[in-house]
Amino acid sequence: HFPAGVVRFFEPGDSESFEQAVLDLYQSPELRKQMSAKGIEFSKTANWSVEKGTYISLIQSLCRKGRS
Repeated sequence: HFPAGVVRFFEPGDSESFEQAVLDLYQSPELRKQMSAKGIEFSKTANWSVEKGTYISLIQSLCRKGRS
C-alpha cells in the first residue's frame, strides 16, 4: 500500500481518469516534485532490506503455530 501523495491513482478501466492523472502530473512540476520527495522518503522504510526481518518473523511464528 502507498500513502497519499506518493502515487497518483486513477479509476481502473477509465481512460478519462487515467488521462486526467497524467495531465495533472504533466501540468504541475510542483506536484511531481512533491510526489518524488514523498516517494523517496517512503522507500527508505518500505523496502525489502527493512521489511524482510518482519516478514521472516511472521513466517517463523506461523510455522511454530502449525507445529503445536
